[in-house]
Amino acid sequence: MIEVLNSVPLSLMRRFDRLPRASGWLLLLDAGEPVEAIVQAHRAALDGERPDLRAFDGLETTTGHYFRGVE
Repeated sequence: MIEVLNSVPLSLMRRFDRLPRASGWLLLLDAGEPVEAIVQAHRAALDGERPDLRAFDGLETTTGHYFRGVE
């Protein structure tokens, strides 16, 4: 497993419609985050449904370089 360290947590959920299909994801959550709402959003996305992204409204996140092309 590769762990990427960043000053802002990585999250791709705001762009879930651009993610490739997957049978599961590994979530690393910090204390104080709305864990139940974040897990429900990911479960909905895995089930092909539109997730409720309100849990991410107060969280500062980044997509890192996931959507950047390889140079």
